[in-house]
Amino acid sequence: MVNWMLEVFGNYDKTSSNFTYFRAVTIMDQFIRKAKRRLLDSDLHLVGVASIFLASKLEDVYHIVLDDIYSKVAHKRFSH
Repeated sequence: MVNWMLEVFGNYDKTSSNFTYFRAVTIMDQFIRKAKRRLLDSDLHLVGVASIFLASKLEDVYHIVLDDIYSKVAHKRFSH
C-alpha cells in the first residue's frame, strides 16, 4: 500500500510534497494501529485512499479534489 501511495503522489508532484506523502502514511498507520477490528485486504485500499485525501487537505495549499480522488485514485470503486 505504501508503494502504491507513493505512485499516486507521483502523479500529483506539482501540488503535493513529500510531507503530504509521509502524512498520508502516518494517518494510515495510526488508523490501522487503532482499529477495533481486524481489517481485511479489501479495507486497506479504502484506508489508503482516505489517508491520501486527508493528508492532502492538511498539507497541500491546493489539495487533491474529491472528484479526482474518486475517479483517478479510487477508480470509482467507492461511493462518495
